[in-house]
Amino acid sequence: MLESYPRDELFQVPVPILRKHAEAILGLVERPRVRALVRADQFDRFVSILVFVPRDRYDSVVREKVGTYLKTVFEGRLSAYYPAFPEGGLARVHFIIGRSGGKTPKVEQATIEAAIRDIVRTWDDALRETATEAGADAALTAIASRFSESYRDSFSPTVALVDAGRIARISASNPIAIDYYRHAHQKPHQAALKIYHHGAPVALSRRVPVLENIGFRVISERTFEVGDDQSGMVFIHDMELENRYGKPIDLRDGGALFEDAFLSVWRGDVDNDGYSGLAQTAGLWSSEITILRAYGRYLQQVGIPQSQDFIAAALNRYPDIARGLHALFIARLGPTAEGEGVVAAKHLKAKIKDALEEVPNIDDDTIIRRYLNLIEASLRTNHFVADTKEKGQSLAIKLESHAVEGLPAPRPWREIFVYGSEVEGLHLRFGPVARGGLRWSDRAQDYRTEVLGLVKAQQVKNAVIVPVGAKGGFYPKKLPMSAGRDAIFEAGTSAYKNFVSSLLSITDNIGLDGVIPPAGVVRRDQDDPYFVVAADKGTATFSDTANAISEKHGFWLDDAFASGGSAGYDHKKMGITAKGAWEAVKRHFREMNRDIQTSPFTVVGVGDM
Repeated sequence: MLESYPRDELFQVPVPILRKHAEAILGLVERPRVRALVRADQFDRFVSILVFVPRDRYDSVVREKVGTYLKTVFEGRLSAYYPAFPEGGLARVHFIIGRSGGKTPKVEQATIEAAIRDIVRTWDDALRETATEAGADAALTAIASRFSESYRDSFSPTVALVDAGRIARISASNPIAIDYYRHAHQKPHQAALKIYHHGAPVALSRRVPVLENIGFRVISERTFEVGDDQSGMVFIHDMELENRYGKPIDLRDGGALFEDAFLSVWRGDVDNDGYSGLAQTAGLWSSEITILRAYGRYLQQVGIPQSQDFIAAALNRYPDIARGLHALFIARLGPTAEGEGVVAAKHLKAKIKDALEEVPNIDDDTIIRRYLNLIEASLRTNHFVADTKEKGQSLAIKLESHAVEGLPAPRPWREIFVYGSEVEGLHLRFGPVARGGLRWSDRAQDYRTEVLGLVKAQQVKNAVIVPVGAKGGFYPKKLPMSAGRDAIFEAGTSAYKNFVSSLLSITDNIGLDGVIPPAGVVRRDQDDPYFVVAADKGTATFSDTANAISEKHGFWLDDAFASGGSAGYDHKKMGITAKGAWEAVKRHFREMNRDIQTSPFTVVGVGDM
C-alpha cells in the first residue's frame, strides 16, 4: 500500500494521518466502497484528497463532477488530479484543491463520501433504490427505466416514478394526462406543467393558446419520448410557465383547478377563449366559468357592441365581481334559492353595486351591469341538474325578456338560451301558448337577429290565425365541413337533439295530478307547460325526431309536441301555402263564372299577404 501511495503526499503527510489513511485503504481490500481521505495543508494553501470509487463507475464525467464538488465544498480551485488504477475493483484519484487564503473549511468525511456516492451512483441504481423504498410496482419501474438520457439529466428517479404512474394511466382511448408543479428555484408566480400524450406529440400551436387563455405565459418547453412502436410512444412536454397577471399561481390540490380548465378545453367541453382566465384570476372551475361564458355569448346575440374578448377581459380585470356574479347566479337559481339564497342574493347584489363604484371604465361598468341584469332576469336553468351531459343536454337558461335591458324590439314573453360545446341556440316565445318552427341557422354571430326577423314576419302574416307565435334557431358548432353532406346532416341532427332536449329540461310537464316541475330546477316563474315546436328551414324532416325526444322525456304532449312528421301532415304537399290560397281564390271566382286573370275585381284584405 505504501509503495503505491502518491509519492509527494507520502513525504508530506504526518505519520499519524498516514497511519489512519493506510488502515482505511487496507480496509478497502476486503470491503471495496467509496472512500475520501482528506488532509488539509497546515498553512491552508491546499487540500489533498484521496478518492476511491468503484472502477466500473469511474470515467471522466465522474471525475469532473467529483472535482467540481470538492473545489466547491473546500472553497478553492482544482489545481491537479492524478488518477490511478491499483489492483482490485477500485479506482483512485488524488485531487489537489488549491486555496487562496483563509481558514480551510472543515467538512465531515461522511458528508464528502455521501456526496461522492450520489455522484458515482448511476440513475438506474437510484431508480431501483427509490422503487424499493416506495414499494413501487415493477411495471412502473420498467416504464421509468426506459426514460432517455436527456430526461435522466433533468429529473430524479423519484420524479420518474411519478411520471411513470401517469404514463401507465394513458392509452389510445385515454391519450392525455397533465400535471402542474413547481421547481425548487421557481418563484410563487411561476410554475411548470407536464403534458403526457400517447401516440404523437402535441403541437405547440394547440397547447400554447389554451395555456395563454388560462392566464399563463409559456417561457420554455422541452419534449421527452418514452416507449417504442410495440408498447406505444408517449411524449412528455415539460413547460415552464408564469402568471400573466403577475400574481402567485395557486397550486393547492396539485393545480386541479388549472388541470380542469385545460382538459375541459382539450376535450371540447368548453370553448377556448379568454373566459378560461377566470380560473387564474377568480379561482373558478370550468363549469362555473361556463355560466359567465354563456351570458357573454347571449350578450353578443342581443347586440352588445363589445367583443367576446373584451367582455372576458373585463371579467378578468375584476375577479371579485366575477366571483360575485357567479355567486348571485347560485343564490337565485341554485338548490338553496328558495331559502337562504333570497337573503344571500340581496347581499350579493348590493356588494356588486358597491364594487361598481370602483370601476372607472364605462365599458367595463356597462358589461358588469348587463351581467347583473341578465342574472336577475333569469327564471330557470338546468345547470344544477345532475348528468345533463350524459343525457346529451347543454346549459339552458330561461329569461324573462321584458326584464332584459337593451333587447331589440319586438321583445318576447319568454326566451330560452341554450349554450354548449356542440350547439348554441334560443327559442323566443311571445305568449304562454305559442307555436313556431326551429331553424337550423348558419349565422354563428347573430342567429337571434335571424330568428327575430322571422318573428316579425310571423307577427304580420299570421296575425289573423294566431294572436302570438314563437320561433327558435340553433347553430351547430361542430359540423365536419370536409366530411361530406351525410356527415354534416348527422352532426346537425345531433345538435338539434341536444337543443330540443335542453329546451325540455327546464319545461314543466303535466301529469294526472297536474303540473309537474322539472326535477332539480328552481322556478322563479309560474307554471309553464305549454311548449310546442314546428319545422322550419333545415328541420323539415325533424318533426319525428323532436317527437321522439318528447316521448323519451315523458312530456305530456307526447308525439303532438312537434307538428308534422309521420303522425301529422305536410302542409306543402296538402297545398296549405300562399300559392295554395291563391289557387283556392281562383276556384272560388270560377264557381261564380268570373275569370279573375282577365276581369278586374275588388278585394277587402287584412295584412300584407
